[in-house]
Amino acid sequence: MRSYLTPTTLAAVALVAGCGGGDTSQPSKQRSPKAAVVSAVKDYESAFIKGDGQGVCGRLAGDGKVKIITAAAPLGAKSCEGAVAKILDLNGKDDLAKVKRSRDGLSESAVTIHGKRARVRLLSGKTIGLVRSEGEWLISRP
Repeated sequence: MRSYLTPTTLAAVALVAGCGGGDTSQPSKQRSPKAAVVSAVKDYESAFIKGDGQGVCGRLAGDGKVKIITAAAPLGAKSCEGAVAKILDLNGKDDLAKVKRSRDGLSESAVTIHGKRARVRLLSGKTIGLVRSEGEWLISRP
């Protein structure tokens, strides 16, 4: 049986996910922690919308990379960038428009931070996880 990634899965995997990215006019040390989380998610989603596999994967923690590769493995993906390409090939413009709406509607009120971990509730109702690593927020649970 062939497995397909639905728009909901794309939104969850992509944040899942992001155009334009977060507000990079302030260094992350000057932004509030919640603003930094929102920026990380928006940057991730923006990379997905642009089809930038390297950008998407660069915003994923190790666990996040494993999850996206595993999700796209039935499609033949063997790397994170390959997984992003397969997901984008499978999903259409309408799906990316949903990701864009999710990104554009994201606000600090959707963020919960507990130490080095954060959760973000998307407009779809899905929750994604982030982890703070070496001073930056990375997606750990797309």
